[in-house]
Amino acid sequence: MTGSGKTTLGEKLAKMLGIQHVSRSYKEFVNSNEELMKFLKDVPDEFVRKFDAEIRREAKSADSVVSSWLGPWLIKESTLNVLLEASFEVRTDRVAKARKITAKEAREYVKDKDLRFIEEVKRVYGINIAEESGRFDLKINTERMSQEEITAIIALASIEKNKKIFG
Repeated sequence: MTGSGKTTLGEKLAKMLGIQHVSRSYKEFVNSNEELMKFLKDVPDEFVRKFDAEIRREAKSADSVVSSWLGPWLIKESTLNVLLEASFEVRTDRVAKARKITAKEAREYVKDKDLRFIEEVKRVYGINIAEESGRFDLKINTERMSQEEITAIIALASIEKNKKIFG
């Protein structure tokens, strides 16, 4: 979900493991929070499929950490699927700080973005990502540990699960 730590922790993990970080977002097509909300409302299904195919291609090009809501569904041969969780309050606080917006704006932004993305995935792929958490190997509450602790746990689990890559 928005503000759970996917991108921040993905960057740290990729650096720790010495592999590429794949993190694509619709934010690269807009200039503001308002434009993003409009974009999410009107994004064509075919655009979504092509965008997700680009993420898949990039992730398959080399060993990768993929920071994506849809990672477990897009990258079927992944080594480890991790669900990062945080309360709505913590996620909105993180978003407010990162985007330099008010707490009220952050609450609206997170609520709208989460809802629109969940609806988009359900419409385009028939997947209810809000309820289908069984594809994850590991679930971590990002409120309870430091970024370094979380990164170390994920790295250890990934290395242990697939020793042939990290030797």
